[in-house]
Amino acid sequence: MADGAPLRAPVQRRCGVGRAILGRRDAGSEDRSIPDIHAHLYRYKHAPIPALEDFRASLFLGRLRQPLRGLVRWAALEVSGAQRARRLGTFLVSSYGSLGAEQLHPRSPLTTVLTFGPISANGTTVVKLVYDHRVLDGAYVARCLARLEQILQEDIRAELARLRGSSDPALRQPSTRSPADRA
Repeated sequence: MADGAPLRAPVQRRCGVGRAILGRRDAGSEDRSIPDIHAHLYRYKHAPIPALEDFRASLFLGRLRQPLRGLVRWAALEVSGAQRARRLGTFLVSSYGSLGAEQLHPRSPLTTVLTFGPISANGTTVVKLVYDHRVLDGAYVARCLARLEQILQEDIRAELARLRGSSDPALRQPSTRSPADRA
């Protein structure tokens, strides 16, 4: 929503004998190319969990006993709005689309949640932006959704066409290393 606003994106990972949903915080995704975003997400899905700072923090919190874990969670959410935004982000992207389902009204402690359903064969999907009415005006959210559709139809479509037509294999198959690892 706002320029430079931290984004929170959940990533499902194998953890021990089960699966865990671990959050990763990101800022500046709007300035990255599709291959860079793909590489960044791939790293969070496949790199060893101890190598990922956001995941280490989630696992540390999960190992605390319940009363202490609840106190830490409460402090992160309620003590300072600025600290909450810094630690958790303000914007969440979450989707069950790859599982063939869509979320009706996702709930989150963050101010804004973007979600989308399955992508049809003709490339259409239902996009929802759930927001806290105390923080955002509905007209602003409507303009953001219209701008998102424009970006998807123009900028992203053009970038995907360039990637599809490129003879450079590095552009067609994003690196599994993050942009920071390549620097």
